[in-house]
Amino acid sequence: MRRPLSTGTDAGTTVTVDYTVATQPAPNATCGGKPEWAGLVCRTYPAAQPVGQPLPDRVIAAYSMRLRPVTQVETGGAAIRTTTDATAGLTLMERFK
Repeated sequence: MRRPLSTGTDAGTTVTVDYTVATQPAPNATCGGKPEWAGLVCRTYPAAQPVGQPLPDRVIAAYSMRLRPVTQVETGGAAIRTTTDATAGLTLMERFK
């Protein structure tokens, strides 16, 4: 996705990589060889990092049986944040039991 006034290769452009059945070369190797998630978002990251504050690189590391993101890992500079949604595979009724 390219924002207004972005060149397409700068920090104003977000690159989205989907999971695929086939293998993928680095740096998206973890997004390949996953036929169960083919076509779902694997990774989003800026086309280039801005000077100063880095933008996050986000990887959806796991999906539920209902194809909702369960585990997301965001890295930005030296910081790493892992988010897990234990309710991602549950229906709305199951969440409020």
